[in-house]
Amino acid sequence: MSVDDAREIILSFPEAFESSHHGHPDFRIPGGIFATLWPTQHRSVLRLTPALAESLEARDGATFK
Repeated sequence: MSVDDAREIILSFPEAFESSHHGHPDFRIPGGIFATLWPTQHRSVLRLTPALAESLEARDGATFK
């Protein structure tokens, strides 16, 4: 997935907007940051519920950590 693809998906969430956090693009909704991209490292971080994070990691630990 490209950075532009990720940005498009993330910004499709209601009330989501892009900002910057420690020099990286981040994505916020009222109340806080829920996603951060590191384009040069081909990495992203999403804030998920513990149950969803564990489920994704169990399904594909190479992609989700």
